[in-house]
Amino acid sequence: MNRKKLLFIGHEYHKKTQSSKFMQDILAEKYDVEFFAFDPYQDSYDAYRKLNKRQFDVVVLWQIMPSISKLRKHVSFTRSVFFPMYDAVPDTQDSLWYEYKETQIICFCKTLYNQLFKLGFSSKYIQYFPQPLDVNNWGNANSVFFWQRITNINLETVEGLLRDASISQIHLHKAIDPQQHADDHTSKWQFTQSEWFETKEQMHAVMQQHALYIAPRRYEGIGMSFLEAMAMGRAVIAPDTPTMNEYITDGVNGFLYNPDNIKPINIDNVSQIQRNTYEYMKNGFQRWEQNKHKIIDWIEEPIIRNGWLLRKKYVPCRNFYFMGIKFWKIKTKKNKSRHYLFGLFPIFMSKR
Repeated sequence: MNRKKLLFIGHEYHKKTQSSKFMQDILAEKYDVEFFAFDPYQDSYDAYRKLNKRQFDVVVLWQIMPSISKLRKHVSFTRSVFFPMYDAVPDTQDSLWYEYKETQIICFCKTLYNQLFKLGFSSKYIQYFPQPLDVNNWGNANSVFFWQRITNINLETVEGLLRDASISQIHLHKAIDPQQHADDHTSKWQFTQSEWFETKEQMHAVMQQHALYIAPRRYEGIGMSFLEAMAMGRAVIAPDTPTMNEYITDGVNGFLYNPDNIKPINIDNVSQIQRNTYEYMKNGFQRWEQNKHKIIDWIEEPIIRNGWLLRKKYVPCRNFYFMGIKFWKIKTKKNKSRHYLFGLFPIFMSKR
């Protein structure tokens, strides 16, 4: 029996981090999976010419957000599935999402799922958990592991958060995301430093020397970095934003802070928080193992749009606000005439 062919379009950077491999492994249970790397910082649509109009049953877009109509010029496919990452789309205009109204959208971030469902898209939500590691070392309760990935969460941020804490050492892992840069801030604390590890196991060995872990980004799509820290019982300090605040309850299984107003946080009862975290991740991993194959079912399901606007043959051009009321400027596909639609249409959307 011939297996269906699936094209997995992912970020070039993920070839290095392997952060999407878990999903490719799940999909490989049913499909013949081919990975296509795209660098949104350098590549243009010409990169898709390499696909040479080949035929696939399913195209999966992992964080990459190309125009579906333009993509079809370079590759043929029956179904499309989009896994958006919240850190890549927090400021995306509602109107830009309508390119994906014929696409099954699967979210790891509940905040994003709620946003898309209200707009009427065929969207699903599932929460990911990595497998917890055996913990032989709970780490030094006065020591912090900080992976700097973006410019504006840096050593100065860490010092502002931990100003009143009894911290004796910081390990700074300087592996910066594309288009970001590290600062030259000098810490008042002693710190060790690394730039990249050959294996994930080497990185985990260093992380386990420290009880505390600083989440490296303001927003996350899934949040592999801080989730792996939680899966080894680290007490994570993170911005009170998605997806971190969808996993962490402040003072229970981690610490949350306002990234727009950096103040010293109360680091207390670290040992108990670590154990709460580890138990939470074990329970979460069991749920993930039970539910992860729903993703295959969702890919095969028909698209069900919930919104009135999406069911009609309208193409939103943009949205705007006037006197605090939201309007959508739209045009019909049939006659190209333009209309202004009063911005309260979500109240007419069908309910689940």
